[in-house]
Amino acid sequence: MTNVGRGSFAMRMLRRCNQCAQGKFGPFSRGKTTQLPLFLALLLKSRGVLAVRCPSWLQLAALKHVLQEEQDENRRHELVLLPEFWEEVAALILKR
Repeated sequence: MTNVGRGSFAMRMLRRCNQCAQGKFGPFSRGKTTQLPLFLALLLKSRGVLAVRCPSWLQLAALKHVLQEEQDENRRHELVLLPEFWEEVAALILKR
């Protein structure tokens, strides 16, 4: 999920192209949270028009839980499930 702020660019983009890639995204308004594909969220973030909110699996509490699960002696040989490409997604979101 992303948090749209400093809205003028995002709103102009929405008016010009309401359909992008394979779906409709928006509405874009200041302070409103909306879901976007990662590529679009990163593009708008790079232009300074929105902030990207980390997914729930990347929140500190969830990561601590994953660490505890991996350190549990009874589950040492089991993998803790994280989303596919979690390393790449986390690096893109957390980069500056």
